[in-house]
Amino acid sequence: MATTKLLVNLLAVPPPLRCLVVWESARPNCRRFVSTTTRSRTATRPIRPKPAPRPTQRPTSSPPSSRSSKSSPPSSKKTSNSSPPSTANTKNSPPSPPPSPPRTARPKPVPGASTAPRPPPVLSYLPCPSNDPEQRAVPAPPPSALSLEACNAIFTSSRPRFLFSAPRFLNVPINTFVPEVCLLGRSNVGKSTLLNALAGAVGATAGRSHGLAARRAGLAITSSRAGSTKTLNGFGFGPPCPPKKLSPGDIPKPEFGTSRSDKREERKRREKPPGHSFVLLDMPGYGLNSEAAWGIEIEKYLARRQALRGAVLLIDAVAGVKDGDRMALGLLRDAGVRTTIVLTKADKLPEDHEGDDARTRAIDKMCRNVWDELRSFEKDSLTWLEGAEKGWDSEIWVTGAGDPKSGGFGVAAARLAICRMAGLVADDRVFLKPKAVKKSDGGGIVPYDQIAWAPRPVPSVKVTF
Repeated sequence: MATTKLLVNLLAVPPPLRCLVVWESARPNCRRFVSTTTRSRTATRPIRPKPAPRPTQRPTSSPPSSRSSKSSPPSSKKTSNSSPPSTANTKNSPPSPPPSPPRTARPKPVPGASTAPRPPPVLSYLPCPSNDPEQRAVPAPPPSALSLEACNAIFTSSRPRFLFSAPRFLNVPINTFVPEVCLLGRSNVGKSTLLNALAGAVGATAGRSHGLAARRAGLAITSSRAGSTKTLNGFGFGPPCPPKKLSPGDIPKPEFGTSRSDKREERKRREKPPGHSFVLLDMPGYGLNSEAAWGIEIEKYLARRQALRGAVLLIDAVAGVKDGDRMALGLLRDAGVRTTIVLTKADKLPEDHEGDDARTRAIDKMCRNVWDELRSFEKDSLTWLEGAEKGWDSEIWVTGAGDPKSGGFGVAAARLAICRMAGLVADDRVFLKPKAVKKSDGGGIVPYDQIAWAPRPVPSVKVTF
């Protein structure tokens, strides 16, 4: 009966107010339900203990007493603040210890770290005299700090620039302003890694540049797969080159139209001055995963490029001289290109330890093999000679650009070799002639007129009639 009365009264209320009436009537029950649910949740929730307060250091230097001030009963007499403090306890108390120095974290030993001495920044070798019976590689004198700083400034003072990627020699841009140096070597010998190390990449990061991010940073794209470089890639290093000043007499005036040579000269005159000091080319590798067309384009570049000042031939220090390296030496000899040899991946050789110079012996053997190959190719040429302007350099540079332990060694030496070849930095080293071996030791050079010839026996002839 009561329910029917409530329904009748609710229907008598206008429709817009019915929801308000229902809400107001159910409001006390909702509050009661919410309060009971929150109580049940708090009852079942575990009570977490409060953390203990940290002990605070007392400003006084005297040791703390066994009785605390809180446990002692309060005195009924009031003491005045004007009374002087007692000095009985301060005289008998021990002196305060001096402040301890701040603790410094001890360097933790790196697992797998080598205890071998770190290689020098410049590592190069020269051949010994021909009359030396041992025939070993002689360490070259180190360059001065000024020449190394000049080379480092050329490579790292300004950001390197990726200039072009030419699939053919025909697509290489015209360059009449700055010198060019190219990097040659087998597939996966470390050309792109060395180029990135020259640009400033340290250690293993030189071999881990991928994608468009490397191109924007002016670095070469590297890969563990052989044959990843398929085009002639040019990179600019150094500060901007000053523009050339042409006189009116340098511009020819054709009389009967324009020939092809005149058009080429006109394109050269329209060439803008570059924003770098020299160009370093990363060539495709020969050998594994290479193509014959790449070798044809490389041969064209070596024979026809007028801005080319020299080539850096990279040889694997572990694998040694291969047939592809001999083919490259033949191309450089026929084109008359100045050649410098750089050994790469020397960090993969066994390290030198106390009483064991395994790496030094391996490098010595590799250098002697390279010199023998160079001298064998020198026999078939009249201009590609040792130390000539368009010949080969007898100094061999040793690098380990991707060494993660030392951060890459020999990079400064490679910079000096390239800048010296491009004509940007002069080599101020003084090469002392090695001492000749004494005659008593079985060596020495004797002039032709002082040779003691052995007596030749005269055959006896019998004449019969």
